[in-house]
Amino acid sequence: MTVLGGRYRVLKPLGSGGSAEVYLAEQLSLNRKVALKVITRKGPAQPEAQARFKREALIHSSIEHPSVVRILDFETDGPEGTVVVLEFVEGVRLDEAVAGHPMEPGEASRLLLQLAEGLAAIHGKGVVHRDFKAENVMLSDGPEGKHVRILDFGLARIFDADLLAGDGRSFVSSSGMVAATPAYAAPEQLRGLPADPRTDVYGFGITAFYMLTGALPFNGPEVHDFVTQHTEKKPPSLRGKVPDELAELVERCLEKDPARRPADGQALVSLLSPVLPVVMEDILPPTVMSAAAFPALAPAKRRRNPLPLLATFLSLVVGAAPFFAVEQPWRPEAQARLLLRAGRPGLALERLEREDAPAVRALVLEALARQDELAKLLKDRCVAVVSGLSSIERERLKVSFAGCAR
Repeated sequence: MTVLGGRYRVLKPLGSGGSAEVYLAEQLSLNRKVALKVITRKGPAQPEAQARFKREALIHSSIEHPSVVRILDFETDGPEGTVVVLEFVEGVRLDEAVAGHPMEPGEASRLLLQLAEGLAAIHGKGVVHRDFKAENVMLSDGPEGKHVRILDFGLARIFDADLLAGDGRSFVSSSGMVAATPAYAAPEQLRGLPADPRTDVYGFGITAFYMLTGALPFNGPEVHDFVTQHTEKKPPSLRGKVPDELAELVERCLEKDPARRPADGQALVSLLSPVLPVVMEDILPPTVMSAAAFPALAPAKRRRNPLPLLATFLSLVVGAAPFFAVEQPWRPEAQARLLLRAGRPGLALERLEREDAPAVRALVLEALARQDELAKLLKDRCVAVVSGLSSIERERLKVSFAGCAR
């Protein structure tokens, strides 16, 4: 079966929810796999709903970030109904990947930073996700380890304002058609107030709690239970279970008062960037993250005995094999990459002072906005730079082997 004027061939169903069915399909013109989301409606689509859907779909399609699944195409009122074409991401949903097995703080922090950067890109376009949760995050394998992608902006719910009873996983409020999932819903959503970026920050906090503990902070199980818990009950403390810096960040995200939370995705990035090297220091051996190697990142004090940290480090080695096997963390270029992820490009450049690492140097120069030096490096050593970059990094720097040959 083909849809959208014969441009896409449906291959197989991938799943379904209360208001949409998702299929694996092939985009015939480019011979690539995509995900088709066919939105079901209860009754005819209202013109205002179609107009709102088109407006939001156009905005979402403009969000380009490695941690956000893009909308490639859509049709609001074709013969197949409302169809959204999305990038197809191979992997597993984050909630299924965790499923009672908490992540190590270092790996969780690395992925949370990716999610925060994705939210920053979404909020930067004036978009609010409205239903940020682990079920709406895909976890896939990348050249540098696991990578996360944010999906499902809830466009389907524009056409569905009915209140759905259920097990606490999905419902739609009839008040202003505000979508939310009870286990992740912010207090203001449950009061029928409009969502804003701080609503997504609350969902981010629930997701972070789930990644770090393997469980949700509030368990319902009924919708009215979730309402009481989110609006009145204090979430369980993570103090003593994860590094204090990480526990404090989760606490701030889960504040009942939106004004007390980080303002948006960019604020999360700013808060997480300095946390990541501290968490990594608690995990990596002293030869990797030492005060000598990272003088500006040395912690004020140590809080943990070495035996649990050794076990954590071994787990991280298995879980982040590409980083440890390909980019040995004791090498300056690997340390520069870690500093770059932590939002310290200046220190990363210092680590590369005597190193021949053109790919990492290009990433650092790009982060420092030193475009002239980056252009010269690409002109002189284009192939060496491209060879050391992942596909995502090549896309970000807009370089390729074909470009080098020109």
